[in-house]
Amino acid sequence: GGSAAVLHALAAMPEHFGLDLAVQVVADVAPDPDVALAAITRLVGHGLVEYDAGAGTHRLTFIVRHFVDALADPDGVLDASRRRHALATIEWATAQTRWGQRKHPGALDARAVDVHRAIGWAMEHDPELACAAFADFGVLLHGALHAAYCEWLVERTDRGITWARAVAMLPLLAPPSAFARVVEVLPE
Repeated sequence: GGSAAVLHALAAMPEHFGLDLAVQVVADVAPDPDVALAAITRLVGHGLVEYDAGAGTHRLTFIVRHFVDALADPDGVLDASRRRHALATIEWATAQTRWGQRKHPGALDARAVDVHRAIGWAMEHDPELACAAFADFGVLLHGALHAAYCEWLVERTDRGITWARAVAMLPLLAPPSAFARVVEVLPE
């Protein structure tokens, strides 16, 4: 639970983050929440993590984030933290919705960067998690991430995502042209 390990794990976080999420993300290197909070407090004291009292969020300074991202990660701390971040964020986003409807208007929008980062990680590293996330709240996402996901789903259907799952989700998420492309290449 040393401050250096916590700092390395925090590089998985979005630009601004709350302590609840940070404690979940650094759990591999600081399993005790009190130890994690103490380490983050030390990092704030050293000027490596900034606290925005107005927003109630923390962030790694620009230089620190890029330095930590460039460090070697032989123990896989950063990868494990990115996975924890994606899981925690997708779980949170799923809790904000119910059957494709927003339970808490504005909640997803307020953490859009965080949600997009988590979905991006899942699309690259955990396709089943990405599919589950989009099945739960994908219709509420807009813009570039929605378009990227639709394209990704079309490309992934032959890489382990079941055809039935992909085809069932596409009419909800994709424009008709993408749906038609999947139907054209369905296995007989």
